[in-house]
Amino acid sequence: YMGIVTVDKKQDASEIRKQELKLAEIKVKLMETKDALEKCVAMQDFSHASVLKEKIIELEGIKSGLLKEAEDSNTKEISVEKSDPETLLKCLMMCNQLLKQVSLSKGLGPTLDGIIESLIIPGITNIHPAVRNMAVLCLGCCGLQSKEFASQHLTLLLQVLQIDEMKVKLSALKALFDQVMIFGIE
Repeated sequence: YMGIVTVDKKQDASEIRKQELKLAEIKVKLMETKDALEKCVAMQDFSHASVLKEKIIELEGIKSGLLKEAEDSNTKEISVEKSDPETLLKCLMMCNQLLKQVSLSKGLGPTLDGIIESLIIPGITNIHPAVRNMAVLCLGCCGLQSKEFASQHLTLLLQVLQIDEMKVKLSALKALFDQVMIFGIE
């Protein structure tokens, strides 16, 4: 009897990291280009929108090529998303500091939109109060960036104000007051 031995051709960690960074860079460029395309269409600048559409197609091709390249490597890497409360809290704390530094006139960009959808909103429904509190603080900072965003998430802050623990309620109340001070009552 001859046994069959399979050998995995492993990439070193730095090569894997380079691929991940390149893919992340392409994803950010793709989000930014899509955002610019939406603005061009809204301003009816269709010639520039056409150029941006071509760039989006090109970036999608690069993205799929990178994904295929990663898939074709003989090692199967399992990406484990850390969702323990300590990691989420650290991420939200960094996000909160970032949001405090972002210029109010700049508004929310595509990168921050991604952070809001993947980190802040899920953080508000987390079972750990410290994570929820930091997510509410982040949501409050986001609300100061855009009146439209603030009005879209007003009901969420009001729900937190009604049902959460006292510390989280106070953070939601502070966020609401900050938004009223910036945008007024409408």
